Amino acid sequence: MYNDLNTISQSLNLPFSMPWQPFARHAREMGVPLTPAQVDLFRRYTQLLLDANRCVNLTALRDEDALIAKFHLDALALIPVIARHAGLAPAALCAQAWRAADVGSGGGAPAMPLAMVWPELRYTLIESIA
Repeated sequence: MYNDLNTISQSLNLPFSMPWQPFARHAREMGVPLTPAQVDLFRRYTQLLLDANRCVNLTALRDEDALIAKFHLDALALIPVIARHAGLAPAALCAQAWRAADVGSGGGAPAMPLAMVWPELRYTLIESIA
């Protein structure tokens, strides 16, 4: 299925390919629309994480689809929740210069995915594996 959709995506000159189109759609449906540049950041980060995870156990997730679903989308799901509790729209929240700590960040979730869409948030990532 993915191969057929990938071919369609390429023939339509869409900015990114499978499985990144469903990722962007799911993010948008959660209220977190992503630009093509942000999707590309997620794609590149995923590849870096998969490469690094071969040497150091940063996450139990071992493939691109699992990282998209359980790493990136789970992190992005925090934005509408935080926005609702702050009384802000998700886009307005992502302009706020708050601070956050990510304890046990492992491969960087949720801080790294959040940083790709909420660059104003200042993160401290804490991990015991070094």
